[in-house]
Amino acid sequence: MRGIRHHHSFGRFWFDLSEVPAQTTVISAELRVYINLTMVQENMDTIEKADEEETVRKSQNFAITVYEIGLEDTLIYIDSMEIDSHQEGWVSVNVSIPLQKWLIRPEENFGLQLVCRLSTSGL
Repeated sequence: MRGIRHHHSFGRFWFDLSEVPAQTTVISAELRVYINLTMVQENMDTIEKADEEETVRKSQNFAITVYEIGLEDTLIYIDSMEIDSHQEGWVSVNVSIPLQKWLIRPEENFGLQLVCRLSTSGL
């Protein structure tokens, strides 16, 4: 794969598959995203004061959902997962189906959208 283009404000990712040979068979493909604990905690509004000198960070769950972007920006569900706000490291999503489709019909490659929200359920 030659490149990936990311639109930061919307969590959209576009994949340039133009250099993948036409007869390629995709067995598996994944999107891997690194969760940076420092950035998560800096962007959370979850600091509670236990007393005047001590602060405690509450743990919260986040739902990460990945969609394929279709015609007219329709979103087609691919996968989702829940992570704890204290989790740091790589998470991966199976994106084999959209990649296989894009290799057959490249004109339908509108990319993926990653959505992260506070979760309403527990882990």
